[in-house]
Amino acid sequence: MLLSKPHIEKIRLRFSPSGHLETDNNRFITDVETSKEHAFPSVLLCRCQFDISQMSNQLKEHYDISVPNDIQQAVTKRKAEYLAGRVVSKWALERIGSKSLHVGRDEDRKPIFPIGFSGSISHSQNTAICVVTTNKHIKYVGIDVENTVTSKVANELKHLIASNHEFSLLRNSGLSINQKVTLIFSAKESLFKAIYPYANQILGFDSSSIISIKNNSLELKLRNDIADKIQSQSVFKCEFIVEREEVTTLVLS
Repeated sequence: MLLSKPHIEKIRLRFSPSGHLETDNNRFITDVETSKEHAFPSVLLCRCQFDISQMSNQLKEHYDISVPNDIQQAVTKRKAEYLAGRVVSKWALERIGSKSLHVGRDEDRKPIFPIGFSGSISHSQNTAICVVTTNKHIKYVGIDVENTVTSKVANELKHLIASNHEFSLLRNSGLSINQKVTLIFSAKESLFKAIYPYANQILGFDSSSIISIKNNSLELKLRNDIADKIQSQSVFKCEFIVEREEVTTLVLS
């Protein structure tokens, strides 16, 4: 399990003038973790904690990150989220052996990884996370991290994102309704991100359904018309980890 704690290595980082990473005392990025399974050396996950109150426009030079004009004009929160996401993607690329550490952006604002690499980036209120792989046989990559929703939001969302049957599969999970809603939302978001380059359309939550759950993974089944469009498998495995304040999900296939 790539998301499981035993595989995590904690480090501090900063970018040197050459663009490579060293230890960091800057307080914007407060913690960095990488995760890599021996069984899957071609896949690496990196996450960090970031502090929006420490965000400044000078940090893009400190971390040697190219920031698009629309992000530069955005509110501080959006700037911080973008920068933290690019910090972890840059670190992940270096750790996995990429010479190019730049992650661009396409017209749909989806990240563009260097040739030979594929990946996905996500952020919550103060966590940024990236998964990157060099495995050409991994076609679908999607990751998502969400802050656990409140009870009010959970009750508003639960009937919009999943059926009663899907919730029944989580009956014995030991999760609160807040965590269940967050998990389902996040799992479907990871799947949407993984298949979007092939479906090339915005997908609703009824585009996939949870069909099984075991330990820290679940299976999602695409609606038939979506599966036909991407001309591939219809069932996807999603790893997840539920923490007190966050849920992280990962689709690799």
